[in-house]
Formats: sequence, C-alpha cells, structure tokens
Amino acid sequence: MKHWWELTKKKKVRGTLKKLMIGLIIFSLLLFFFSDIFSFILTIFLVIIGSFSKIYKRFIHSIGFELVTFASILFFFTHGAVMGFILAILMLIASTLLSSRITQVLVFQIMIYGFLAILSIFLQGFGVVTGGKILIITYNILLHFVGIFIIHYPPHQSVINFTVNAVTTIFFLETTSLWLVSHM
Repeated sequence: MKHWWELTKKKKVRGTLKKLMIGLIIFSLLLFFFSDIFSFILTIFLVIIGSFSKIYKRFIHSIGFELVTFASILFFFTHGAVMGFILAILMLIASTLLSSRITQVLVFQIMIYGFLAILSIFLQGFGVVTGGKILIITYNILLHFVGIFIIHYPPHQSVINFTVNAVTTIFFLETTSLWLVSHM
C-alpha cells in the first residue's frame, strides 16, 4: 500500500510533465511561425511586457498607461492583421486577468482591436510610425466614446486616460518601433 504523499508526488510530477509538454508544443508551433529565433524572442518579450503593463491597476485607478496597444501595432505591421489580432487579444486578456480588472470594457476593447487589425491592412503603406499613430488615435477615440457614452466613465478620467495612452504610445512608437520592426 502506497502512502498518500507518494501518490500525490507522482500526480504532481505527471501534471508538471504535462504542462511542460504542452509548453514545448506551443513553443514549437510558435517557432514554426517565426523565421528566426530573435524575432520569436522579441515577440514573446513584447507579449509579456504588454500583458504585465497594466498590473498597476491592482493598486491604483487606471491612468491610461499600457503597452498592449503599442505591441499590437507592432504585431499588425510585422506579423499581419490576423496574427497581430490574436496576439493583441492574448495580451489584452492576460493583462485584464493580471490586473484583476475584468469589466465590460474588455468586450469593447476586443472589438476595437479587431477594427484596428482590419484598418492596419490599409495602413501598411504608411509605415509603422505614421500608420501606428493613426491606429493609436483611432483606438483612443473609440475607447473614449465607449467610456463616456456606453460605460459612463467620468469625462475627466476618460480624457486623462486618452491623453496618457496616446502620448506614451506615440513616444514609444517614435523612439523604438523602427528598431523593433527591423528585428521582428
């Protein structure tokens, strides 16, 4: 007769091995979609920082800072609209769960990112900086209207979020996007 801790240990090992195998399969599939390892690592890094960029919301009210939009714009221009949209939704859901702020805004953000993905197809010729600025302003205007007219956020809070998000994302676009895009 085996003791309960021996059975538990084997179940934990099996569970850990299953998670490791699933992780390796996902890693292999993602690697398949990327032509070189540095592009893959850079994409994973951007997904992680985008996902964790809103964790501050656990402690203070939103100030509009997030990197999901910035990373999504890069993905739209480097990996295409569909893959960019998938990565945007992945970051959006992860950042929402990590910040413990699951609200009705999430549904509207998913729809807005879908619209941005489609719009990015038509903006490819403008380049990542100019096309990205158009996407940032579009995102913030749409989210601002959702916040004010559907969710009924206080207008001053929505304007602060709009301004902080637009300014920081444009700053990151102008300073880092060309280098990031050239390596993705």
